[in-house]
Amino acid sequence: MIGILIALQINNWNENRKLRIQEVKYLKNLQTDLITELKSNDSMIAYRNKKAMVSASILTYTPPKNPEQIYAFEKTFELVYFWKTFIPSNNTFKELSSSGNLNTLKNDSLKYYLLELDKMYVDIANYEHHMRREYEQYIYDVAIPNTDILNFFDFEQIPESGRLKKIDLAIIQESQVNKMEGEIDWLLSNKALRNAMRLSAMNNQLLKNKHLAMRKQIERIKDLVIQDLESDQDKF
Repeated sequence: MIGILIALQINNWNENRKLRIQEVKYLKNLQTDLITELKSNDSMIAYRNKKAMVSASILTYTPPKNPEQIYAFEKTFELVYFWKTFIPSNNTFKELSSSGNLNTLKNDSLKYYLLELDKMYVDIANYEHHMRREYEQYIYDVAIPNTDILNFFDFEQIPESGRLKKIDLAIIQESQVNKMEGEIDWLLSNKALRNAMRLSAMNNQLLKNKHLAMRKQIERIKDLVIQDLESDQDKF
């Protein structure tokens, strides 16, 4: 009887050890994902803050009057114009969820915070989708049909060099300057575009705040992962 009990204890010990090895593997992979995610969030926080500031600056922009000022405006407008989407670094969590192995993690708080983080991903994705529609309707659909964009790049050089090259501002003709001035004046006074700049400033600030909240959540999860990895549970 004693031999059987000892054998069962050894078997349980071995099973627990296997489960812990699997858990540690997931924890280490989570830790790697979270480090990447913190960097990604910092990048998005800076990006959204810059977009908000630039969008607001368009509302008080002084109409440019020479090639240098026009070029500066286009560079500013491009910062609003171009679009960047947040892509989560959550491969380990997706694997845990899709494989049904989330319960491999023994820390209930860790599982809860991971599920809450996943909700944050969904919230940001939905907000970006809503914001994208506003960009298409009030910025792209206004600017693309009515103005020339990227005026200061030599697109004829692309087939030869494979690169986008800036043209020399000194060779721009006065007629071209006058045309660009007129288009920029039109943009700056266009009601739809001005409302779009207000929406962009507001929504980018809101998204920045969502990423700041996400960053706190990631730090909380990272601390729990470190605690679990350093706990006595892995000392078999």
